[in-house]
Amino acid sequence: YQRRVFFFFFFFFFFCPRRMALPFVPFTQRNVYGCTPVMERGFPTHIRTDASRENIVYACGRTVVIRNIRNPLLVDTYSEHNRNVTAAAISVSRQYCCSADETGKVRVWDLANKSLKSELQVLGGPIVDLAWCCENKRILAVGNGKGTHAKCVAWDGGNSLGDLTGVSKRITSGDMRPKRPMALITASEDQTVNHYEGPPFRFRKGNRDHVSGRWSNCVRYSPDGERFVSVGGDGRGVIYNANNSDRLSDFSGHTGSIYSVSWSPDGTRLLTCGADKTARIFDANTMQQISLFQFGNETHDMQNSTVWGAGDQLLTVSLSGNINYLDLANPSRPLRILKGHNKAITSLAYHPPTRGLFSGSYEGVVNTWTYDEGNTGSIDGASRDLPIHNNNIARMALLGNTLVTAGADNCVKFLDPARRTCLGSVDLDMAAVDLDCRGDYSVVTTQRSVYVVKNLATVSQQHNAVGPKKNAAAISPELNEVAVACEDNRVRIYQLDAATGRVGEEIRQLVDGHSCSVTAVRYSPDGRFIASGDQNRQIMLWDREGRIVVHQWSFHSARITSLAWRDDSKYLVSASIDSHIIVWCPEQPIHRLFLQGCHAGGVVQALFVEPNVIASAGADACIRTWNINVDEHFQRLRS
Repeated sequence: YQRRVFFFFFFFFFFCPRRMALPFVPFTQRNVYGCTPVMERGFPTHIRTDASRENIVYACGRTVVIRNIRNPLLVDTYSEHNRNVTAAAISVSRQYCCSADETGKVRVWDLANKSLKSELQVLGGPIVDLAWCCENKRILAVGNGKGTHAKCVAWDGGNSLGDLTGVSKRITSGDMRPKRPMALITASEDQTVNHYEGPPFRFRKGNRDHVSGRWSNCVRYSPDGERFVSVGGDGRGVIYNANNSDRLSDFSGHTGSIYSVSWSPDGTRLLTCGADKTARIFDANTMQQISLFQFGNETHDMQNSTVWGAGDQLLTVSLSGNINYLDLANPSRPLRILKGHNKAITSLAYHPPTRGLFSGSYEGVVNTWTYDEGNTGSIDGASRDLPIHNNNIARMALLGNTLVTAGADNCVKFLDPARRTCLGSVDLDMAAVDLDCRGDYSVVTTQRSVYVVKNLATVSQQHNAVGPKKNAAAISPELNEVAVACEDNRVRIYQLDAATGRVGEEIRQLVDGHSCSVTAVRYSPDGRFIASGDQNRQIMLWDREGRIVVHQWSFHSARITSLAWRDDSKYLVSASIDSHIIVWCPEQPIHRLFLQGCHAGGVVQALFVEPNVIASAGADACIRTWNINVDEHFQRLRS
């Protein structure tokens, strides 16, 4: 028996084909262009740093984002929550991170491998702030629970460590003392700032030093643990003795609510921000204002959160989600503004000459990116930081050096990325669902019509009010055909006049392939193939005569959201709401390259930006680039 087992394993490891040993091809993540925090008007959103003050941690939808302050391209994400994340904090040891969601559930996970260590139901409602104790054993969670608004628990068992009841309204902030003896503080909408000692934690003293009718929005201990500060809706800050909660001093200067406060690493200065669209630095000993940072006059210029990183790395977060790097030497303007999306990305485009990426989101925002710098700004609408479209951007594409965007607000817009301006727009009869550009033409699809646009004007419209709804369209490389994906399981091919752009009669249909609504279609750059994907995860490959070349590439598990070819037409990349990306090769139809779990919530679009680099965007509001040597991998599979 032992000899049989030995010979079996010997044969398996040394004589089995290589393709049996590697069912999935390894790939590496190149860059992550992270999402920005989600802010709430009139309420603080707390962003914390790790113990080194080199990284910040915040929430965006169901994703927890850990981002390096000095190099924002160093991004790590965690997307295992089932509901929207509302708070996150990194342990003092920088080994674990805890994150909480809107249901009051806290998850503790390992920063190295994202493995779940503990899951606790702490409160009965949204948790708005989290804090670790100095020993990495206890977690304070505060928010708007049912009856209980704050609780301190042991992270590895969930045991409650004291009684933090007695607060009648939502708690807005909480913090734990960074040294022994242990203590914690909370700020509540019942206008109290409470001090607890333990463990087990018991109430010691409550303070009501903010103006009547205004409550504290944020409380934080100083780095040495000898003082703590409270800032509130009355535009004032109050500093207390951390040992007995006695009031020491107060400061003022803001003309509106103060939403957030951060201590400098040496504990001598305070950074505050608020609804008056300013950030200010105060001396923590003399209470005098040192610096004033003013932002714009728009509503989205309100400052909701502050971070004081290592050294003089000062950050504030606007209501729009923009992360502002403050310049102590020049307070009149930020050193850098880090923009991004905090709603699902719905479209992606690439401009090879500038190596630039363009992304459009569910809220109509267009952002620009480069490989080396990440976000380089946005293309604004009617005024600064306003979206280009009033609704989600269904698709975008490059027409030479012009960026074309098709939105659900019944219009197509033509943008100049260099000058960041809108050149013009074309109205549609309905919301756009897809867009493709070749030559001088842009083909835009609504559910009832196909538009051909040239020189900012519609040159042709194929309208069908009673036929099947249209989901996608593509224009052939020779500019003589338009393929339209329809809900009746077919792809219809229409004749196109290359000289005038007029859409002619239907010349053929691609039938007997899909079993449900077709959701994506694209011509290969060399004009040999038409690829189509449907709602039932199947991808078909056709020749130009309508014959099936590859029948049912069906390794996705959900609806196909996009298809894109590499420039040499050798490979096709598909994206799906199953969160996976697959690269296909028409010459080797039985083989594939599988990229698993690329975006939580689904991949909206994936495309080749270089022969061995793929860019993708998804519902997690992030853009990712992937390094993968496609030719080498398919050669290995062939051999």
